[in-house]
Amino acid sequence: DSKIWLVCNGEIYNYPTLRRKLESLGHQFYSDSDSESIVHAYEEWGEDCVEHLEGMFAFAIWDIPRKKLMLARDRVGIKPLAYRMTDDGLAFASDTRALLDLYEARPSVNLKAVAYTLTLGYIPSPLSMWDGIHKLEAGHTLTWTPENGVQTRCYWQPPRETDPTNMPNLDTWNDLFHTVLEEHLLSDVPLGMFLSGGLDSSSVALGLNRLQQSIEAITVSYPASTQDESPFALALSRYLGLQHTITPLVVDDVPSLVAQVAGAYDEPQSYSALLSMYQVCEVGASKYKVILAG
Repeated sequence: DSKIWLVCNGEIYNYPTLRRKLESLGHQFYSDSDSESIVHAYEEWGEDCVEHLEGMFAFAIWDIPRKKLMLARDRVGIKPLAYRMTDDGLAFASDTRALLDLYEARPSVNLKAVAYTLTLGYIPSPLSMWDGIHKLEAGHTLTWTPENGVQTRCYWQPPRETDPTNMPNLDTWNDLFHTVLEEHLLSDVPLGMFLSGGLDSSSVALGLNRLQQSIEAITVSYPASTQDESPFALALSRYLGLQHTITPLVVDDVPSLVAQVAGAYDEPQSYSALLSMYQVCEVGASKYKVILAG
């Protein structure tokens, strides 16, 4: 009835099952978008809707009758979500740089965040690089109302213990792997995949082959490097009969590449393969909107 509004970045992998369940409860869908299931889930279960979602997501719901904002981030924080309290309420965005425009002058750098960058190589939530801007933690929701302001809640956290007597066997793991892989194939656009020749991406390629999915594999090679893995990727693609593109890259201007990569991120990080990953994604983005990777 247009009283619940949503903006979502991400994908809900259990959307088909969730839609059927919600329709059995009387909900009427108006599109084939997986995001729409979040609106109906919120109508049915309120803030507990996140308990029913499997996927990667950062979303905001505006509940008009209750004048209530709800933000949510997926269980392990795949999708980013930052927010800042303002004199008029609350502002949120996927990128902290979007929130900097709300300041008359650039806010102070958070020195604790700098220390984490130099030790851990990243800035853990809820800190951000800037004082006054926070990142919603993974597995958390945030609600805001004019009366109560901001309230956060943890809805999921990793298990603290494992049970060595109840570990899944190989067949169980294999079934789970192919189920998850099949869920990741739900897409409105053509899919590609990155194939490095390593164990993880090779496993994805083999899984797709067993699911009888024909997806183009993309490999970036570094001809001058002794660590070039493209021969392994080529051997696997021939074995599986994959459509396969190998793009050789030669880096002539490293400082320029560093500047491009730094400009793509809203906060510093020290992932060791950041430059090569940027180049790989640049090649993939020239043909695809969605890429599977190991």
